Amino acid sequence: MKNKIISITTAVLIVITFVLFFAKSINEDSWLCTGKGWIEHGRPSSSKPVIPCGINEEHIVIEKYLNDNISNLSPQKEVLGGKFYITEINWLENASGTVEYEDGHIALKAVFSYEIKYDNNSMGYSIIIKDFNLITK
Repeated sequence: MKNKIISITTAVLIVITFVLFFAKSINEDSWLCTGKGWIEHGRPSSSKPVIPCGINEEHIVIEKYLNDNISNLSPQKEVLGGKFYITEINWLENASGTVEYEDGHIALKAVFSYEIKYDNNSMGYSIIIKDFNLITK
């Protein structure tokens, strides 16, 4: 009877040790991608990833890209020394949207689609505007 209790106690201790070792080996300090963007899980030693995570961060990145490049993307050029700026973006499904922009003299509206290409080696990304077509307002 005494040997049976010692065997059971030893088995329980081995199982507890294994569970504790396995739990300790799981990385609790990391970044998790959620629908709202990157969130800290524990205390990660690395900085927040630069790759957009979730639809909100993706839209922010695309909006900045459009703002920075609207003059080059537009098939119609600014007039009378104006500079295009975006007045409204409406997001559609399937990585697309409409953008309204003007230069103080003319107002235009376009439909666009985009793609974000991820580079796992550099942990970076690039933005590709696949289509950018004027539509009537």
